[in-house]
Amino acid sequence: MAEQRFASESEKLQKDLPKKLEDAIKYALQEDGATIGKIYPTIEKPAVWTATSKQLYNDALSRQRQEMDWEKVIQDNFDWLFTVVGKDNDLKSIQLVPTQPALWNGQILKQRVTVAATFDNGKSLELDFVIKSKKVNRDVLDSLETIAVKSNAARKSIIGGTKKIRDLADLTAASSLNIYSPSKKVNLFFSPFRGNKIGDYWRYR
Repeated sequence: MAEQRFASESEKLQKDLPKKLEDAIKYALQEDGATIGKIYPTIEKPAVWTATSKQLYNDALSRQRQEMDWEKVIQDNFDWLFTVVGKDNDLKSIQLVPTQPALWNGQILKQRVTVAATFDNGKSLELDFVIKSKKVNRDVLDSLETIAVKSNAARKSIIGGTKKIRDLADLTAASSLNIYSPSKKVNLFFSPFRGNKIGDYWRYR
């Protein structure tokens, strides 16, 4: 039952990946270089230093530093993409590569999905995504023999009759299965791949 539900949820996620990659590439082309030479507003020091004004001033500085760091990460993502496939070219085609079956890794189901994109300049990009479930209840993985042993032990236990029968633990919702981006923002689409090497979770030719 767990495998069937995972397969259903995984299929839904896979259908969205080609469009998400296409949107991410368009976004990168549109926003590339947007922060180069950007002037950030000067944060004025308070006229009177109090505990509150100092806190507000430090908070404003912190927010601005975070904004600058964030925008650098975004530009690094774009630089990585264009280094791999080039910039002055259009997306020619994009498709899902036949996927591998889902496999158990301990108490987690995992499936690797590959999206392949080709460009007018002859370059191609293949990104591997790992779709996974949260940990399932270990009892779900028990064999019939193990279930029989546990059942007999529960019957013989003094407190066995007071224990509630646990329901089958649900897998995580579909909205949580998609792990390629921690925030679901298209401008973070390439973040998981920037620091990787060929043969890890992305490949390119």
